[in-house]
Amino acid sequence: MVTITRQQALCMFFIKEYTEENVKKLEKKLEEIEDVEICYIDDPTEPVLINKVKIIQNPFRFQSYIGNTQAESNELSAMNNRNQLLTNAQVKQFLNLVYLPINPNNALVYDCKTVSMKQILSLVWNYCELFDDNTVNSFSKWCSHQKLDLLEMNAKRINSTDDSQRIRTRSLYVLKSEYLGKKNQKKTNLIDTFKDSSY
Repeated sequence: MVTITRQQALCMFFIKEYTEENVKKLEKKLEEIEDVEICYIDDPTEPVLINKVKIIQNPFRFQSYIGNTQAESNELSAMNNRNQLLTNAQVKQFLNLVYLPINPNNALVYDCKTVSMKQILSLVWNYCELFDDNTVNSFSKWCSHQKLDLLEMNAKRINSTDDSQRIRTRSLYVLKSEYLGKKNQKKTNLIDTFKDSSY
């Protein structure tokens, strides 16, 4: 599925070229239309304007776009109260959105990076507690059983920075951090612990 930002969707909806100037004008125009938000139903490339109450009433039908400002991300988190992933299905959907094996042709939202399972697990720890007791190996097995999209990209073995071990990495398109939303703050100590450990 294509990932499109709210700002890109605004330009698409009003049939304007994507520029910062156009985005500012269109956001102002949208604000003038009271109680309406841009969203999509099935295809993110087909934006629609829907009453905000209707979106809250039926969040499974009306999908919100990711914003590119922290204020929008925080507002969305507060509105939906979803800053923590609670189920395996949510984690799978999250990982399939954040790590893409193929080029989404959207450099505004994704960067091509080389990542290891250790880095992926570190990110997951920021947003859920389901894998607190998991090692990288057990998390890798879980990913395999879930048939995550990121596994479509073949892993390469590289030497670690201190050349003490070989690490499997994948070249993936990774969602930029400004689009990830609010982290679960009580997880920071676990991530620091994980970074200090060898695996």
